[in-house]
Amino acid sequence: MEKNNKPRGFLPNYFKWVGCVISLIAIAFVVIIKTFATEFNPVAKDWIKSVDTSFFILGLLFVVLSKDKIEDERTYLLKLEAMRFAFMAAALSVIIRPLTNLIFDGSIINIQSQELITSMLFVYIIYYRALKKSR
Repeated sequence: MEKNNKPRGFLPNYFKWVGCVISLIAIAFVVIIKTFATEFNPVAKDWIKSVDTSFFILGLLFVVLSKDKIEDERTYLLKLEAMRFAFMAAALSVIIRPLTNLIFDGSIINIQSQELITSMLFVYIIYYRALKKSR
């Protein structure tokens, strides 16, 4: 019996479109709420922001975890390289950002988890696309 050595856990290719649609709906929801909604109480505003950001992250995650049309060993290496770069960028951001806020604003501001994950996913997508183009 042959063993399948290909990495598992990737979603089918069409999930790129599903992720883009979910992210665009989350962005459109924020625009509609900002444009047409009246004042919310602070609890509802925080809840709406959290849920909308979670859907945006879910859409980006679908884009990141979906396969390309043509998957090979090179594609897996590019994905691994992009993930390494995104993780290093996030780690440096967590270290440097509070220090720069302390120096320039005089206060330490911690990075929110949703903000960190969103930035990691964006860095991954941009770096992976750049690596694929230079291939």
